[in-house]
Amino acid sequence: MSTSSILFEPRSGIFLQSFAGYSRSFAPHFHDNYVLAIIKDGCRKLKLAQESLLLSRGQCMLLSPRQVHSCSEQHNQALCMRALCIPKSCCNVGTAVSNSMLRFKSAVGDDAELFRLLDQSYEQLQEQALQQQQHQQQQLPQSNATGIAPCANTHTQSQTGTHARIHNSHLNELYVYLKEQYATTTNDTDSVTDGSRTVCIAKSSDRNLFSGTQPRVRMQRLLSYMEAHLSEPLTLKDLCVAAGGCSVSTLLRLFNTELGITPRYCLNAMRVNAAKIQLKSGMPLSEVATSCGFADQSHLNHAFQRLEGISPGMLRTIFRMSCK
Repeated sequence: MSTSSILFEPRSGIFLQSFAGYSRSFAPHFHDNYVLAIIKDGCRKLKLAQESLLLSRGQCMLLSPRQVHSCSEQHNQALCMRALCIPKSCCNVGTAVSNSMLRFKSAVGDDAELFRLLDQSYEQLQEQALQQQQHQQQQLPQSNATGIAPCANTHTQSQTGTHARIHNSHLNELYVYLKEQYATTTNDTDSVTDGSRTVCIAKSSDRNLFSGTQPRVRMQRLLSYMEAHLSEPLTLKDLCVAAGGCSVSTLLRLFNTELGITPRYCLNAMRVNAAKIQLKSGMPLSEVATSCGFADQSHLNHAFQRLEGISPGMLRTIFRMSCK
């Protein structure tokens, strides 16, 4: 029997996801947060843009923000996994470089100590998230008129100006261990990575994206354009025009070479990540779909289920039950 669950710990902004007996595949996508996972059982083929790795029992998966990946079942072994989806602001605290971002040297870690720290962090965060849910259930009659309690800002600042970390000794120990053993520091910009290189999204209003630039820069500017126009019904033709009038084949080749995914997969991932932010406010699903560029609520549901493994309505409920 296949089961999956998700919890949200609002004080840290961390999602906890678990899968048991899971056999479905995940299409190519990326997240705007870190994903740290342990494989309790089963075997998965993890595909980064230009690299394939095998994940099996006892190993850890380490994904940086916007690292393009997909995964599928291997050897008929269903997945049992626990994952922490951690905001960028958590892992960037305490870095020696101003405006720096931590990125992982490898997407797979075969490390008993890392496995232990991740498992214990999950257990402690799970307990805190469930306690918060119970508290919020008692407060539900005080919700607003729509019956949906808006989620509080999870990236609050303490009096010292640092991220408001919760009291979780295992989690803090995990951050230190990751920085010492697995992380490298890059400039803190939005980016897409394929496991071996980083594609930073440079902000640009230049519509002639292909004029006198290298492929990496062209990709940066095109991604920036897509982010700025997510609410619009972008087509391949629109992207070709935005890229200075290139052909569809040239556009597809650029995405495949630089990211290892198609423009459609990239756009869907951007829109799903944008929808996750909108869902925190309790906005109606139809409005979330429109503001993030989906054709309708059904399109939003399909894309969300395909990339996140849950429905947007379920995630909105989780925010409501977890946030003050």
